[in-house]
Amino acid sequence: MPPKPLRQVLPNMNLLGPSVTPTKPEIEVAVTVDQRGRVTDAKLVNAGNVRPLLAGAVLKAAKQWRFEPATLYGKPVPSEHMIVFEFRRPVK
Repeated sequence: MPPKPLRQVLPNMNLLGPSVTPTKPEIEVAVTVDQRGRVTDAKLVNAGNVRPLLAGAVLKAAKQWRFEPATLYGKPVPSEHMIVFEFRRPVK
């Protein structure tokens, strides 16, 4: 069972404006988590048509996540996880 997120941060879309709306409904980010549960690296997985401003906001948010540390034989260890940010168009 993967460690559960203790802190989840979403990209601040209000700062980006409507012109940066993602073309895909989901953006995947692969994160490396240290033995304390902190994200040490984040990379876009499906970065095909993601605009640079949106990519930066998504990566900034992912790097602020905190996880319950993964364990091996009862000791905290580094781990890798996937964060999927889902974007929905506002309902009018």
